[in-house]
Amino acid sequence: MKFEEYTIEEIMQWPDERRDRAICAHGMQIHGMKFPKGSPLSLLFHNIDLPIDSAVWLAEPDDNDWGEQKICDYLAPLLNGQNMRSEITKTGRVNFYATNDGLLAFDAPNCHQANGLSEHITLAILPPFQMVRRGQLCASLKILPYFVDENLVRQFGQLARQVQCAVHGFMGGRVHLLMTMTDDKRPEDYIKSAIMVQDKLQIYGYKTTTISYCRHDMQEICQKLTIKGEFDVVCVMGAVAISDRADIVPRALCQLGGTIERFGMPMDPGNLLLLGKLGGAHFLGLPGCAKSRKLNGLDFILMRLSAGLNPTSQQIAQMGVNGILPEDFNRGALRAQKPAIMSQPLIAIMAAGLGRRMGGDIAKPLVIFRDKPLIQWVIEACMTALPKAEIIVIINSTGQGKKIEEFCKTLGVNAVENPQYAEGMASSLRLASHLALERKSALMVFCADMPNITPPTIEKIWREFQSSPTICAVQPKFGESFGHPVVLSPRLFAQIAEIQGDMGARQILQDAGEHRKIIEVLDAGILQDIDNRAMIHHWSRDYDIVFADDLTPIPSQTETKDMS
Repeated sequence: MKFEEYTIEEIMQWPDERRDRAICAHGMQIHGMKFPKGSPLSLLFHNIDLPIDSAVWLAEPDDNDWGEQKICDYLAPLLNGQNMRSEITKTGRVNFYATNDGLLAFDAPNCHQANGLSEHITLAILPPFQMVRRGQLCASLKILPYFVDENLVRQFGQLARQVQCAVHGFMGGRVHLLMTMTDDKRPEDYIKSAIMVQDKLQIYGYKTTTISYCRHDMQEICQKLTIKGEFDVVCVMGAVAISDRADIVPRALCQLGGTIERFGMPMDPGNLLLLGKLGGAHFLGLPGCAKSRKLNGLDFILMRLSAGLNPTSQQIAQMGVNGILPEDFNRGALRAQKPAIMSQPLIAIMAAGLGRRMGGDIAKPLVIFRDKPLIQWVIEACMTALPKAEIIVIINSTGQGKKIEEFCKTLGVNAVENPQYAEGMASSLRLASHLALERKSALMVFCADMPNITPPTIEKIWREFQSSPTICAVQPKFGESFGHPVVLSPRLFAQIAEIQGDMGARQILQDAGEHRKIIEVLDAGILQDIDNRAMIHHWSRDYDIVFADDLTPIPSQTETKDMS
């Protein structure tokens, strides 16, 4: 490629073929017209009269050169691996984006070799084995000059093919988590730790987790791990950290016929991690930092296992470079401060329905009941009973939802839009459980159309949930009927994530068995949901109904007579 400055007088002496091949090396603006860099010289000549003594920088290809667009078209498919898409720009660049969440993997030595071939073609890429999200930019190929020799491009292409860049999606799987216990800690401490480990597993696609508990004793561990059913990963969170290959947890693994693949890793935190095999499952003896939200060695192992890139002992040994150093590592969202687990529930008021049985285009939660909108009764009861709890209202994405959101703001309550509201109650429950999981909180579910629930009942239901660490759900009962609100533990959120349609959490509550606590309450308000106008009249009697946007109550006939 030639790269030179020429006068217009010189260029006018060229044959048409040479002028047609040349391009402008720099952007120009002449007589109000813009010509970006890379513009064909012929475009400049055909659109403007240039002074004969003016000069312009041009790039001209040699006979064996390829233009940057042709190079991008050739190299893009060679670098574009699974779960990735390429996007060619107009400036000699190809960007590669992840089409799935997963782990970015490639052959780093071949990437170095490709970049060392020539300074004309460069490949920038994220570090290997980094977690990426769908739509995230993973790599960028840039052609620096306007033209590159074809032979050089083909050599780069051979190396690019060997880079084998790909995003390996998180497949997750089924996990058995065994928590061992000693007498010096309360049982609820182990349950909280199990929830935190489960949360970390869910980040990498492990949605189904079976949790069991036993004493920190080798025989009891062996009994618990002689499990029926198939698991992809077996994790043991020891009450005492593993100190040696001959320690209790590794001995139990070997006694069960398993094998130790690696004990210890050059990452801090995460040094005391055990990796092995038990039957067809991966076996992990977890370090103490497994309970932490901060990035640690366990994260790097879970990423690879879930992506199907099972780490070898040698690969783990090579993780010492960039071995975390948590003081300087920015964890992003996972490092965010979150409230203490289950100190207060996240209160979710379900208001995403369209209220069709109420008739008309009505935001049912805003219907006036005894001088207040229905939802205001619910919110104020929650605020009275649990003043420190966070309250959110799940709304739909229609105009009704916007009206509810505006009203909730006047009470200091946030509304969260459910874009999948048309699917039914399940979508709102999934959204609420996700928000509670982010906050490390239990979830307390209310309906927006149940204005007669009393604060003492709400407080009692929450106290019952806090009374025992083994409870995963509390459901109130009046007479022979179950009602709301219901409290759900984070241990149920993985199951809630799977529900569909309008089924709600009824089956999940039934399946909870002895871990569900049913409490008798003398409060019919837990059953009194208002679905239509007849119910409004029945429960409010001497009060008229307001369906308009004006939320000022209309006096009843009796009140009008008294006023006159």
